[in-house]
Amino acid sequence: MLAQLFKRMPGLVQTKYSFATAVTKDRVNYYNILEVEEGATEQAIRKAYAELTEGIIPEHDYERFRWLNEAFVILTDNKTRDAYDSLLQVRKKNYLSP
Repeated sequence: MLAQLFKRMPGLVQTKYSFATAVTKDRVNYYNILEVEEGATEQAIRKAYAELTEGIIPEHDYERFRWLNEAFVILTDNKTRDAYDSLLQVRKKNYLSP
């Protein structure tokens, strides 16, 4: 499931938005994109998504809207969120190991 979830990892997205540092080839962090803490409630995720997408016109700011929407979809579905959280734990473990 994780392979399907992260099958398409784009290269570094260089935009003027703060979430650009959260999006790299192998280090997508959906929590950072939505500017919420890991383990945030679904209500907090929905609120952050609503605030961040307010006033965005997808035709004019497609990349930002795409990343926000993808993060929202992953984090609000319990099955994919569990898989994503497992992936984050593996990343942290491998990163912290020598």
